[in-house]
Amino acid sequence: MPYKNPEAKHRWYERNKEKVIARALEWRSRQPREKLLEIARKSKAKQQKVHRSAAMYAISKYYKRPLECMYDITPGLEEIPCLGPLQIDHINGGGRADYRTHGISVYRDIAHEKRSFDDFRILCALHNFAWWLFNE
Repeated sequence: MPYKNPEAKHRWYERNKEKVIARALEWRSRQPREKLLEIARKSKAKQQKVHRSAAMYAISKYYKRPLECMYDITPGLEEIPCLGPLQIDHINGGGRADYRTHGISVYRDIAHEKRSFDDFRILCALHNFAWWLFNE
């Protein structure tokens, strides 16, 4: 069934749709519940990683900067070296509450420019923690 032509693949699927669905349901019924949950969890984690990366790229594009820690636009963090993975920081706070209410759609909305970028910046893990620690 390796079709190079997407239209031929679509026609094959339309001719065999019922068999394909029946086979998928039969496979799923044979799998333990834990395996299905693990597959769903991995898929969600992969999707979340893609949305987060796209959101970081959109924020860096908004600030017209390369994708790196923006410690220099944050007062008081110049002396601390960058360390750790990049994270999206809510400048005015409220990031945890925002994520709890909207979930992964926060990143998706940023990536698709449905939210304002004024409240976000990108910081490395150490600068994000230091900003939280000094401004608490």
